[in-house]
Parts: sequence; structure tokens; C-alpha cells
Amino acid sequence: MLHNKLKNIPLSNLYRKSLELGNNDPKFIALGMSGALLSELYGREWMGTRLLTEKNLSFLTADSPNSLNELKLQNRILTIAEGLYNLSKIAGFQNVLERLKNDANVDSVIAEIESGRFLLHRGLSFKYVTRSLKKRADFDIHIIDGSNELFCEIKCKIETTAFSTASFANSLHKAKQQLPLNWPAIILIKIPDNWAEHEGELRSTAQVIVEKAERPVGVVCWFEQWIQVDETYTMRVIIGFEEHNLRSRILNSKLIPFLPAKPQTPNWMSFERYVAGYI
Repeated sequence: MLHNKLKNIPLSNLYRKSLELGNNDPKFIALGMSGALLSELYGREWMGTRLLTEKNLSFLTADSPNSLNELKLQNRILTIAEGLYNLSKIAGFQNVLERLKNDANVDSVIAEIESGRFLLHRGLSFKYVTRSLKKRADFDIHIIDGSNELFCEIKCKIETTAFSTASFANSLHKAKQQLPLNWPAIILIKIPDNWAEHEGELRSTAQVIVEKAERPVGVVCWFEQWIQVDETYTMRVIIGFEEHNLRSRILNSKLIPFLPAKPQTPNWMSFERYVAGYI
């Protein structure tokens, strides 16, 4: 099984494989570790046909050396690999591993991985849920915090999706139908970064969904933004907005505000931090 295989891959082996590439830059070594992990789990053919092609992730395909698209691709490889490594102990994560291998929509699975990172950074206990394809029971994550329970559905609008409030609302309505009635719930939805200029329209749409909800619910809409710090460094940040009806204690105490996403926490192994410990 992929899950057992993942748990038996030591970081030290990935580190040595990356060093064999002959580049001692820490960022390159961390990227090499990420590529080695994904290749060992899924094989080089998967890397070429499922992750690196324009067909599957067109917005991440490098169009020229050192382009922004290349930086996005490198960061996404690192994000996926770190996510797989750090989330491997979360119950139900084997389902995410299988979907990453086989699902046609790779972006949606990556959004599930990133959402798990957000929750882990907040110290919440949760599990990934096996798909049931049943109405009101086909959500992605079940959060259990003491005596509190919260159900979470994750949506992702791929980068090539044209802006449409109707499309956004449809995703939120579909998410609501997948979540159990009479329980607090949160919808996490990743949008293309070029949708950010329509924040007002998106907020208004989310507010209507939240206000009409028959139970406590939150909507967190997030996207990635790339900021050029200087000529040699471009930084990825996660930003967005959120709307909640504030009738749930767990929403108030643990998840509001959900953003900004915390970049690092002690319970998350960063490959770059690992490399820094060696050098």
C-alpha cells in the first residue's frame, strides 16, 4: 500500500539522493528531496504524465527558465511532498494518497493536502473521510476537538477557471449538500489568484450562503499570491477572506480567524529546515 510505503521512507535517504544531484544549495536540496519522495511513491512516469504536464497543471508548467510558472511548479512539488510526509500519520490519509495517484483533478487533491496543513498548524485533531458518494455524508475532513465536532468540505477552482459568481455559488451550494445537517461545518475553497480582484462579489456571495445556512457554518476562500521580495527571491503567501455565522463555539474558539495561514509550526517538518540541520 502507498501509505505503508510512505511511512517507511526516511528523510535521510531522500537527503542523500538529493545530494547526488550535485547542487549544494539548501533550497535545491529540499526540492530534490521532494522529487525523490514523489518518484519513490508514484514513479517517474507519474511525475511526467500527472504532475508536470500542461494537460494536468497548465498554470504550473514552466514556460521559460526562472519564470514565475517554474517557481510555482517547484513550490507545488515541495508543498505536495512535505504534505504527504507530515500528514502520513493522520487517519484516513491513505485515501488522499490514492486519489493523488489516480484522480483526474490533481488540483482538488492538492487542496485537500494544503487544507490538512492549515488544520495541523492550528493543533486540531482531525481525520480524512472515505468518500461515500451519499448526500450529506460525502465531506472531506472530520474535525474532533475534545467534545466538539466540525465537518469540513474542500473545493478547488482550477487556475484556468474563468471568474463567475454563479460558479463560485454553485461550488458552495454543492459543498453544503455534502455536509451533514444540524452540525457545525466549514467550507474551504481555493480560488485562482486572478479572482482576488473580485473579492467584493465573492464575499457577497459567501455571505448569502452563510446567512441562509440552517446550521453554524463558515466559508474560507483562499488563494496564493507571489510577491517578489528582491531580484533573487520571490515569496509565496496564502491570503483570502472568510465569512461565518457565529453560532458555533468551535468556530469561534478554534477557527476564527482561519487566515492568515501560519507558515511554520513545530509539528510540521519543513524539508528546508531539515536540510539546514544537516549543513
